[in-house]
Amino acid sequence: MLSLLQVERIKEREHLQNYAREISKLLRPLTIFIVLLATIAYFAPKFGPQWPNPMDFLKFNTSEASKEKKVSTIGYGLDDSRLGGPFKADPTIVFTARTQNKQYWRVETKDFYTGKGWEVSENPKKVSFKNKNDVVSWYEQNTKTETTEATITMQKSYPHLTYPAGLVSVKASSDVSYSVDPFSEKIYTMNGDSSTTLHSYKVTYEIPEFSIKNLKAVKTNEGQETNPYFMTKYTQLPESLPQRVKDLAINLTNDKDNRYDKVLAIENYFTDNSFTYESTNVSFPAKSQDYVDQFLFDTKSGYCNNFSTSMIVLLRSAGIPARWVKGYTEGTLDNTLASAEGEDVYTITNDNAHSWVEVYFPEYGWIPFEPTKGFTNPYNFINNTPAPISQNSEANNSNNEQIQQRNNKAKLKSLIENTEEASTKKVTNSKTSFSWWYVFLSTILISIIGYILFTTRMKWMTFLIIHFYKYRKNDAVYQKAYGALLKQFARIGIPRSESQTFREYALHIDTLYNSADMQQLTASYENAMYKQEQAAEEWKKSVHLWEVLMKKAASLPKSDGFDTVI
Repeated sequence: MLSLLQVERIKEREHLQNYAREISKLLRPLTIFIVLLATIAYFAPKFGPQWPNPMDFLKFNTSEASKEKKVSTIGYGLDDSRLGGPFKADPTIVFTARTQNKQYWRVETKDFYTGKGWEVSENPKKVSFKNKNDVVSWYEQNTKTETTEATITMQKSYPHLTYPAGLVSVKASSDVSYSVDPFSEKIYTMNGDSSTTLHSYKVTYEIPEFSIKNLKAVKTNEGQETNPYFMTKYTQLPESLPQRVKDLAINLTNDKDNRYDKVLAIENYFTDNSFTYESTNVSFPAKSQDYVDQFLFDTKSGYCNNFSTSMIVLLRSAGIPARWVKGYTEGTLDNTLASAEGEDVYTITNDNAHSWVEVYFPEYGWIPFEPTKGFTNPYNFINNTPAPISQNSEANNSNNEQIQQRNNKAKLKSLIENTEEASTKKVTNSKTSFSWWYVFLSTILISIIGYILFTTRMKWMTFLIIHFYKYRKNDAVYQKAYGALLKQFARIGIPRSESQTFREYALHIDTLYNSADMQQLTASYENAMYKQEQAAEEWKKSVHLWEVLMKKAASLPKSDGFDTVI
């Protein structure tokens, strides 16, 4: 624009009359350059907001929210009645576990959602606990289980047990007894009538194996669901819950014909949409704002409490009984402490404090699900019925892609025509015929450029994505870069299925490409998600491996049977 203004000044100063041909020499490359830049800008990755939302600041400084300004430290706590706000990492070791299996370590469950947090609907009660059949039972008769053991050594003292689901018995000092609250499933350690702590104890428990085929065949309104008290308790929602939360739950599940697919649709909603895991820049809900509604529709940013609570509320809105569980993830494997019996040793710190979801399936019991972005469900789900490839689904995907391409071309064409119109109006007064010739040539040239860009899109898109993420160093970049890699594989026809964990998908990719790169990157990524304070350092160590995989994902492996969908 400045160049054209300068030309106008020269024309007036020199009293030029016939300058259309000369100015066209400037306009031709200028128009091509503008269209090329606009095309690249349209397809290139976009930066997120560079400034924080000022509304969060205004809400945070209200009299109600300002009382909660302090930043909590991660770890097990008693009061969950008012969730929200940021927390600081704490690598303090809580306990170590010697076991042959990976699982989450539970402390308690809560069933009553207030709109701000979680409480237990019944008054605390302590009942003597000797084995699983006395008071609580996690898995019902149709769940296949295998009995195993684990030895837990506490580094931080609590007057309760940290234990795996499926607990059968506890073995420790002979003068210790155990009492369980049947409503929260919290197990207290007692010495007579007084609370005590344990330094070390051994648990016998059942490891479950869940058949996806069987879970899809579950009939509702059977088992515990015939008990009105049970259904009221585990589908409870506050009257103040906004209607749009309930509407979202119905929209996510109304086309599913079985409970498992409904649960999976809600779980995957948090993975497939623009939700991010964040522990520091997390807002408290306003006084009149629902905790789940804020996360689902306003911030879409938070940590395990946000994800797990939101999934449970959506499940309950769809009439599915679910409950909130808190405890710890499996921890970090310590290879230096492996036992001679082949047991692994896991170190569990305050940073591993976590909450997740359990959903009731009649005749199978309470099944764990993991909605938190960046976390993987450690339990074994067997997909013993290969899902048939839906031709209709493929056709729909193909149609959607074609529609998207047509929309992109229409936008590009509109941009080209607008640019040409704005440029040619200044030079068409004296030579109209030349203008049409210019438009014709420009259209051909731009079509050629567009064709080249389209046919080479995988290469330059890969180049842009790599350079967009490669030199970034913030804590959130690893999560976004890993997501970009999954999308890249999906573009060439190797998407991650709904039933696959990150590790299963990584193994699948490595099998296709005859390497171990994807498994190595996924292990690093999961470690970064467990320890957010180390995310930037993990990204720095793994960025080269990520770049290698991005380049691999630009083309199919050397095998048949794939259809590229871009």
